[in-house]
Amino acid sequence: MISVYQVDNDDWRQPIIDLLEHQKLPDDPRHKVEIRRRAPRFIYYKGTLYARSFLETMAKMSWRNRLQTMYEAHSGVCGAHQSGPKLHDHVKRMGYYWPTMVQDCMDFAKKCDACQFNANFIHQPP
Repeated sequence: MISVYQVDNDDWRQPIIDLLEHQKLPDDPRHKVEIRRRAPRFIYYKGTLYARSFLETMAKMSWRNRLQTMYEAHSGVCGAHQSGPKLHDHVKRMGYYWPTMVQDCMDFAKKCDACQFNANFIHQPP
């Protein structure tokens, strides 16, 4: 069995992986400074990029499966239809990280049909 993983050219992780694995930086000076600044916050171990946290735990980078991860944390077996910030904390405790995680969790919770249908409504006139 052969498994092939193709990295997109627009993937934000690839320059960081190139720096951590091969010490190769991009040609653009502005992009080079940004990659050097961001790279110490990551670890590349056994073909997987992990994010370091203040507690020295490693969070697995999950860019492609973020919708499935948020669905499982929000309304799956372990979910309780939390709000956006609570969903963000839950996904982080599950061991996942991506750069736009906070905003993605807020948007996901706002678009949940069950949460919107059963939400508390204030029946007072404005």
